[in-house]
Amino acid sequence: MAYITNFERLAIEKGEQSGMLRDARELVMDALEVKFGAVSADILDKVQKIQEREVLRQLHRQAILAPSLEEFRKSLQG
Repeated sequence: MAYITNFERLAIEKGEQSGMLRDARELVMDALEVKFGAVSADILDKVQKIQEREVLRQLHRQAILAPSLEEFRKSLQG
């Protein structure tokens, strides 16, 4: 088994976390696009700025459950 340094391990973990955040953002945007069609740039920008996976997970659920894009937009502000 190859030896990796602490720095390399941290870099790998950081990359994995970054990938999970990217995937979570894509899930939110995909759900919105499937349900509501085109999504405005301001919503995309707000979703892209979120750095917490749990927040993105909650927004994904909200994207599925929200009756309108405006209701989803409110959840982004709250």
